[in-house]
Amino acid sequence: MRYLRLLFIIGLLASCASKQGFQGFYNEHKRSTKLALAVPTYIVKLAIPKDSRKEIRPYLMGMRKVRFLYDAADDTAQLNKGFDEFLNTQDLTAYISTKQDGGKMEIWAKQNDNTINELILRFHGEENGTVIVALVGKADLNKVQSVIRKSRENTF
Repeated sequence: MRYLRLLFIIGLLASCASKQGFQGFYNEHKRSTKLALAVPTYIVKLAIPKDSRKEIRPYLMGMRKVRFLYDAADDTAQLNKGFDEFLNTQDLTAYISTKQDGGKMEIWAKQNDNTINELILRFHGEENGTVIVALVGKADLNKVQSVIRKSRENTF
């Protein structure tokens, strides 16, 4: 009986742990979106078009996995609503929230001291739908902040 209780507690803790971070959000929403991908970063680097590499590759430094969710612009799509609820339950640092050309771009990070463990980007446009990208790994906080600062300067 004691082993059964212990097994139950371990199972409960494991299920709660899997809900933490973006992976839990991704697992909950991957079946209800139009497109969901989880791929190693090296594959993403190979797929980046040459004209976008200089712009995108700096975000991938130190990251090992990319999780990608896309949902079309649709009143019944729950991705944005679910993501807003996810944000309320997480300890994330907000870096950018900007509107441009009818769309909105936001960047958050889950960090530990001088390391970023997750970098989460959301692009939302009324006509284009929502794209949420999470980069998972270990990146130097100062390098990521530098890339974001440069990105911010180029946006405005």
